[in-house]
Amino acid sequence: MATSEQASKGRVVGDLSCQSDSYLKTLETEVISCEKAPKQAHKSKKSNGHSHSHDEWLIECADSVLFPEGGGQPSDHGTIVPLSGSDQTPIPIKNVQRQGLRCVIYSPKPLSPGDRIRQEVDWKRRWDHMQQHTGQHLLSAVMQNRHDLKTLGWGMGADESMNYVDLQRKPTEEEMQAIQNECAELIRDNLPIRVETPDDAKHDKLPGDYDKSDGVVRVIHIGDLDTNTCCGTHLSQTSHISLIILGSTQSVHGKNCRLSFITGDRAIKLATSSVSAISSIAKLLSSSNAPSEVVSRTTALSDTVTDLKRSERKLLLEVAKFESEQAIRIVVQNRMNAYIHRYDGNTDFINKIVGETRDVLQGTGFVVVIAIGEPKGSGPVVIIGD
Repeated sequence: MATSEQASKGRVVGDLSCQSDSYLKTLETEVISCEKAPKQAHKSKKSNGHSHSHDEWLIECADSVLFPEGGGQPSDHGTIVPLSGSDQTPIPIKNVQRQGLRCVIYSPKPLSPGDRIRQEVDWKRRWDHMQQHTGQHLLSAVMQNRHDLKTLGWGMGADESMNYVDLQRKPTEEEMQAIQNECAELIRDNLPIRVETPDDAKHDKLPGDYDKSDGVVRVIHIGDLDTNTCCGTHLSQTSHISLIILGSTQSVHGKNCRLSFITGDRAIKLATSSVSAISSIAKLLSSSNAPSEVVSRTTALSDTVTDLKRSERKLLLEVAKFESEQAIRIVVQNRMNAYIHRYDGNTDFINKIVGETRDVLQGTGFVVVIAIGEPKGSGPVVIIGD
């Protein structure tokens, strides 16, 4: 467990303990300020995705093991355990934000300046974020250095969902396979990842509200492969990424391409669930578990369903024509209104009858009523005629 020195001024974002040692799980520190949050609801950009309507307090500590949202990475979750008083009930923390150089913890309970506390990070969430974030750095480095695919931006998916990187163009299938293979090789090579805070680091990627003169610019190095400024928490070696899986692509913002990806334990869980899903589908299709055969059988089944729907539509239109002829006969010969009901009818069925009967009914003074749906259920009713 690490212990920070008492201080009247907190360590700035960029120099927090969570950034100096991303593997640190607990920290004893001191509250230096606590104020009630403004009444208007605070909405975190990514960490929570919902507004707070209950009372909250903005707590700043001398140091923090809880990472504030930034660099495309959501904030840490964790707990604060008061150490100064008799009540040492853990306080749940779900939101930590950067305000200028300050690390501000949103707490459901107030604390007093000078209180000693122990911060404890939700390690499962932190580890996941580190794997996704470092995985993105490695992926972007491989794409740019070896395939001239520059990353324009990225987003970390919530919980177990996919992440994405935005690229200037769509990679080919061959490039996708090569990129994934190269990432796997670099993960196996176990490249060291180190963090530096040089005085001459470039400031062009810093947020507009970050004071460059008093702040700390962090530079992340992945072996000799990549160097990038970043405020996030990162792994110490590429082997801890475990796995990178590339997903689908889609066009965004005109010519740009969004590539989905997933790394680490998330990727392993996705792969495991995908194998299980393929196995279940294979049983339904009476095929082997080979993905290629499952895809082939599913495609054949989809084609069959398409053919059946086409045949069904053709038959339903033939029924509509027959019903139209019957209705016209009733109106013309019996001088009566006609009624047509079909529980499995649809818009095509209705339109066909309207087209067949509309002209014939003009000037007759009679109508044809079309009803669709189950006898005791609801559905559309269309009346044709004068």
